[in-house]
Amino acid sequence: MEEAEPLVGHWRRRFDASASAGVPAHVTVLVPFLDIDRMDPEVMDVLKALIGEHSPFTIRFDKCQRFPGVLYLAPTPDQPFRALTEAVAARWPEAPPYGGQYAEIIPHLTVAHSPVPVRPRAAWRGRGRAGGSQAGPAVPRRPPARKRNPWPRHLA
Repeated sequence: MEEAEPLVGHWRRRFDASASAGVPAHVTVLVPFLDIDRMDPEVMDVLKALIGEHSPFTIRFDKCQRFPGVLYLAPTPDQPFRALTEAVAARWPEAPPYGGQYAEIIPHLTVAHSPVPVRPRAAWRGRGRAGGSQAGPAVPRRPPARKRNPWPRHLA
């Protein structure tokens, strides 16, 4: 996602360890994938063929959203990424999306990881867990005054 780098590169280098390690802005198709010792030319050829079966598509990143502890850009449309993930996961069922931890595939471009855990709004109000999906907007825009805001002011 070269086009996104000028917008998010500074924040990613500051708040996302993968960017500091040289990984450019991207939307992950499948994580975790195969162990590195299984990544051979045959796997790469199958990946190229699977991806080649899908038509090129244009996306926009026009909305920020959050997972607990993560700020990300949501691609629109996201269905082409979901289709890629489903195709790769179908070929390698031993590598389910997110290790099988989450039922829903939510394509995203990570901008920042919070240095401190960010809790759902309902938990701050003493009402238990917030409802909604794993990536819903249940994470508050700003924590209460007694907590240090983990996001830079213009990202909060």
